[in-house]
Amino acid sequence: MFNRFTLVIFCAAVLGAALAWVLSAPKMLPEQAIAQFPAGDAAAGEMVFWAGGCASCHARPKADDEEKLKLAGGAEFDTPFGVFVAPNISPDDEAGLGNWSLGDFANAMIHGVRPDGAHYYPAFPYPSYNKMSHKDVANLWAFLQSLPKVAEPAPAHRVGFRSTFAAHLDYGNCCLFVTKWW
Repeated sequence: MFNRFTLVIFCAAVLGAALAWVLSAPKMLPEQAIAQFPAGDAAAGEMVFWAGGCASCHARPKADDEEKLKLAGGAEFDTPFGVFVAPNISPDDEAGLGNWSLGDFANAMIHGVRPDGAHYYPAFPYPSYNKMSHKDVANLWAFLQSLPKVAEPAPAHRVGFRSTFAAHLDYGNCCLFVTKWW
């Protein structure tokens, strides 16, 4: 009796873990969807940039006027999990998004997924942007590409040991991050 019960519990645990893994896997836009994105319009992207508040996090702290368009990052967000730092999103190849594609950017904005396929920390408010149209994403990308390059990388996040595990991000996104409303 004990062996049968142990086997049932073991099988249920394995099935539960497999289901959790499948449901929490990062989801990315298919290549054919990215290929159908419209060409971006930088002027329209500027409106998306200001409406989305991008400069409030990605401009250097205390930047004014035109300096708000130098997106070196650096704004710090103190949370119970540690300090998160907004990254450099200038078109610089090394410190910013210069080596990204439109698809990389779209996956970050719509699905909260990094170019390497892992989830972003929710300090990046991607759930607030996941309803953006593909046109708005392409327009914002075009505008960001028109901005000055900033070669200075933003400081690294300072998070606790438990926050370095990506698995909890996957499960949290599975439960809380809704990309479609039914």
